[in-house]
Amino acid sequence: MRTFGLILTLTLLLNSSCSEDEQPNWSIDKAKINKLLNSSTEQVTIEGTTLELHAYLWRDFMPISPPDGKNLISINWLVDVDSIAIPTNILLSEQYVINGDSLWSTSYTNEIRETQPYLVERVSRDGPKWGPNIEVTVIAKVIDTNTKLEHFLIRENQQILRTD
Repeated sequence: MRTFGLILTLTLLLNSSCSEDEQPNWSIDKAKINKLLNSSTEQVTIEGTTLELHAYLWRDFMPISPPDGKNLISINWLVDVDSIAIPTNILLSEQYVINGDSLWSTSYTNEIRETQPYLVERVSRDGPKWGPNIEVTVIAKVIDTNTKLEHFLIRENQQILRTD
């Protein structure tokens, strides 16, 4: 009987401590935010292509969603401003969303959709439950795999929208 009680107690403790809802997926990191803001530009030129970041962020409040809505979703587009094909060695690798002193830092999902040659699209899911109807700053890390150089592109004043 003691063994059963011990197993039951351990099971309950493990289940309660592993709840995803209790683990924040963002942090307060003023130093990292300042570093990102100071190293980011609105455009960067790599191999003769001038690139900028576009972003769309939203939270789902459709009837099938929880009462407080689903977590933040973000789509980022790396766009060549002259509609020139982006070389395959230029990649979007990470996304950072800044909300005041709060930072959501994430890798993109493996979702890849066919797009125009002059843009690269990447998706991030399971973000914080910020907003909707607030403005945030989006920064994306761009890597040139030929030179291994990292660049940071910024898009400020991006509104988190909601779907109903």
